[in-house]
Amino acid sequence: MADIGLAKRRVLQGMGPYRTEMERAWGDDFSDLVDYLAVATAPFDDGLERLQRDVRQFPNQRTVVIGDEYSAGIDPTGRDNSILFAAIDAANALAREWKPRALRNFRQEPGSFSVVFSGAVRGVEQFGEFTGSVLMRQFNELTGGAFAPVVFADEMSVNTGDQAWILAALLKVRAADRVVICTPIEHSARFGATVAYAMSKLDVSESCSMFFLAPGTWDEVDEGKGISRAAQAFGPLVQAEGQSKKFGDEYGASRYWKEQNPTLNQGLSCPALSPKEMLKILG
Repeated sequence: MADIGLAKRRVLQGMGPYRTEMERAWGDDFSDLVDYLAVATAPFDDGLERLQRDVRQFPNQRTVVIGDEYSAGIDPTGRDNSILFAAIDAANALAREWKPRALRNFRQEPGSFSVVFSGAVRGVEQFGEFTGSVLMRQFNELTGGAFAPVVFADEMSVNTGDQAWILAALLKVRAADRVVICTPIEHSARFGATVAYAMSKLDVSESCSMFFLAPGTWDEVDEGKGISRAAQAFGPLVQAEGQSKKFGDEYGASRYWKEQNPTLNQGLSCPALSPKEMLKILG
């Protein structure tokens, strides 16, 4: 990243009025959290540049691109589902170094890659989100089926913890060297840390680096949920009107802080690696 100091300032500005509560919740680990968020929630172009640079340097690494069911709405270029376009940009970056044989033998061929869209929770459409199978179909339509043989959907997981175990197992089967997380800034760091926890338990994390393509800006209002991305990331939990689903505190005390705490997370459905541990596996 060109300017890590600028990236950290963006994170702190994004916290805005929620910073005091975040500092209280994280205590001595707050600086590690900011360091991690500076990468996992970096502006999309910065994340793409990091990925492209790594692909040029290590063209033979096996890669899995993960698109989560979260949606970031309209991206800065006016495209109407930036999760899809994040995955497309990642696939294109990899394809520039792609060898024809990778398509024929994509499981563990050097330089090969797969794209998987994860999430099977029904009813998320009302919040502007999409299940894995819907995203897979749209991805193939937008790319003219160019990557169809290496595109998959996870239609089993019903929460972030489920996704983590299924995706970590896929990374192990694919003998992945690199994983690219495509999900908006309010969820990217927590989602990546949850996947990384499962990776660590399956002995994948030590040999697999993680990259993020995280669309969205902190002040942007998520129309599907009616609150800003900053409020979802750092603000208190909010009950969705007429729904059991809650939004908010993704990176705060009731979610990520608790999920990465080794004395608490064993009984939780979405255990995660700590920010300090995540900094070790970032690409």
